[in-house]
Amino acid sequence: MNFYPFHPGDYMLRTAHLDPLEDVAYRRLIDLYYINEQRLEGTPEQLARVIRMKAHVEEVAAVLAEFFVASDNSWMHGHCEEVIEQYQVKAKLASDNGKRGGRPKKAGANPETTQPFAENNPTLNPPFQSANPEKSGREANQEPITNNQIDQKPLSPTSSATGTSKPPKFNPLTAKPANVSADAWADWCAHRKKSGMTEKACELIAKKLAGHHDPDAVLHHSIENGWTRLLPEHITHENGTPARATGRLSAVDQVKQAIAEREARSIREVATNPNRQALAENDRDVRAPLDGEFRHVG
Repeated sequence: MNFYPFHPGDYMLRTAHLDPLEDVAYRRLIDLYYINEQRLEGTPEQLARVIRMKAHVEEVAAVLAEFFVASDNSWMHGHCEEVIEQYQVKAKLASDNGKRGGRPKKAGANPETTQPFAENNPTLNPPFQSANPEKSGREANQEPITNNQIDQKPLSPTSSATGTSKPPKFNPLTAKPANVSADAWADWCAHRKKSGMTEKACELIAKKLAGHHDPDAVLHHSIENGWTRLLPEHITHENGTPARATGRLSAVDQVKQAIAEREARSIREVATNPNRQALAENDRDVRAPLDGEFRHVG
């Protein structure tokens, strides 16, 4: 046999203790074993002469005693015997297949789908085409022309290589409700860009805003609060302000709002009950410093 598997890791693990001469002797004895495909025959002196190490019989004898088993004037190596046996099985199988006309075909193979190599077949092996056939030498382009570069028309943006056309991507800017300004709708589309809007979603938004007195305020109200839905019922006043608090007021603004509501309630009570006018005046005198402080903070 002219080839055998060699695993450096396993070899180093078993021979790391050998000195250089013993390592050379061991490798040459193994090579001799595989070449002849049989056990080594002869004395250490005879084998040392065969592997060209006559002056180092002692190293050859040490290797034979450690790695080989002596039997009837021959030396057997267990691993070499296994490798040779596996090789001979494969060699016999290849020989038998050759006698039967080659290796048997795999199941399901279709010979019609494969084409043999033909040296003089221009269909299977097209000749080289220069990019500039009128020039030669250094002036010629060395890059060959491929089939994709010959008589190829550019594809349109809406067509693919298969010939099928893809529908254009929906643009929500083109679905602006009739009662919404262009700027407000552009702001809303930019706000919804991450989540996206389908054509159906635009139809539902237009239906929800239809008939509202200030649809732009509805859109801006949702944008300011970071919402992706519309709540037209929050915009009920003609000036476009929310009908109720959004829940995002600061602590100072909430106190200011409470003071304003209390003053408005006191004014209504004084208007309906003159006897409470003195109490209201005292109440304002007490709240004056507090109101001034919050106005200063605001």
